[in-house]
Amino acid sequence: MVSLLINSLILLAVVACGIVVIVLIREKLRGTGAGRGDCDETWEQTLTEYKKLRDRGVLEDDEYRRIRTLGDPFSRVAEDLSETSPLTTWVTGDDRRK
Repeated sequence: MVSLLINSLILLAVVACGIVVIVLIREKLRGTGAGRGDCDETWEQTLTEYKKLRDRGVLEDDEYRRIRTLGDPFSRVAEDLSETSPLTTWVTGDDRRK
């Protein structure tokens, strides 16, 4: 009976140490910005730097637009839609090709 109690305490200590290690690793990742949720912030910071380069004249508007669409695939679809698309004509009721 005593050996069962000792084995149970050892197992409990191993599980507790594992939980502590997992919590510490998660806190470390969250603090250093290496976690999964920080990818958007990193992309926004990079995009801000490219925008500064565009404002200084180092990048052209076309180049900046291409870089921006790398992070946002939906903007690429929006750029491909022209004002003369049938959807726009249907929604607004007028033909902008005139």
